[in-house]
Amino acid sequence: MNLAPQTAQFFSPAALFKLLADAQDVKTVIPMPLPPGAYTDSATDRPIGTQVVYARHTGNRASARAIAPGSPSRAIGTLPGTQMISETGLVASEHYTVSPEHIMGLNSNMPWFVQRATIEVNRNAINARSRLDFFKADQVHSSFAKGAIWTDGDGKILDSSSGAVNTIDFGVPTGNKLTTAGAGSTYAIGDWSSASTDLGLAIRTLKQAALKASGYLPDTIYYGINIPKWVAQNTTVKAYSFNALLNEAVATKNEIPNGVLGMNWIPVYNAFSGSTGTNWFGDNFLAFAPPITTDWYDLIPLGQQVPNTGIADGLVTSSEQDAAMHIQWGMYSYAYHKTDPYQLRVVNGIGCMPVIKAPKAYFFGVCA
Repeated sequence: MNLAPQTAQFFSPAALFKLLADAQDVKTVIPMPLPPGAYTDSATDRPIGTQVVYARHTGNRASARAIAPGSPSRAIGTLPGTQMISETGLVASEHYTVSPEHIMGLNSNMPWFVQRATIEVNRNAINARSRLDFFKADQVHSSFAKGAIWTDGDGKILDSSSGAVNTIDFGVPTGNKLTTAGAGSTYAIGDWSSASTDLGLAIRTLKQAALKASGYLPDTIYYGINIPKWVAQNTTVKAYSFNALLNEAVATKNEIPNGVLGMNWIPVYNAFSGSTGTNWFGDNFLAFAPPITTDWYDLIPLGQQVPNTGIADGLVTSSEQDAAMHIQWGMYSYAYHKTDPYQLRVVNGIGCMPVIKAPKAYFFGVCA
């Protein structure tokens, strides 16, 4: 079943994918406050299907050992604390239909009808792209805010484990979860709402502990909405010479400038869930992380089998299905005929999974 050329140019897999790609330039309300690397698909780790296997490093660095003169070398085996983790990544797949009226509009000889139908095509593409971007962003934000990803029986990404039927846990140890006093063997970061807390000492001590535990030195703080006020009013911070710079930045930009207490500061409180609407990062949230690199964090796109872009009429019939498939990593889109009633069904999807490969390198929690 062939399409008229006017319609095929919109609904070939290549054209649909371009619509999705172009839709990212349209302003949406999906805050992505983490560094760009947090949302960038891996260029090297690209499994086919949903099974993701990666190396998780939970050990620390150790020194070589001396031997006596003339003694044989010592065996060290594999890197300590490394284990292979297998997880099932998440795939979202949704569809919408193109009505006979819109198909006729695209094929019309009247420019006004073509324009109206084209606007509808673009509107659907923008909506689809927004939903897929939210799906990816929710996974990334859950990983950094919770150290885990939870989904319910309906496939929604949850902001807590309550009601979850599926859990992806990245194994961030209890000792890396920040609390004010270190209750339950968590890391005591201190009460940052108290002006007398020595924030400089707290940061230096955590950086020292992180380097020993993982070999990674944190240089970035992700923070919740209350943190700028508490840092600006802190007694020890006020004693430092950069306090005038800090006060000006908080007063004019309402955020903490990079360089304060030797750290990069990134506000993350605007990120909210596309499923529940709740904020991913709480008001008192605080996290310490090294620069985002693929050796400790990665975003792995999943390869799915979808119709090939080389089909002449732009759609896939049942007889062509097996012979015209290829692997698409990350986001994908294609369309096919339905005949009762006649319409087009457009399928949009994405498969991806964030992974924290070195969970001891990341500290997160609350500071009040």
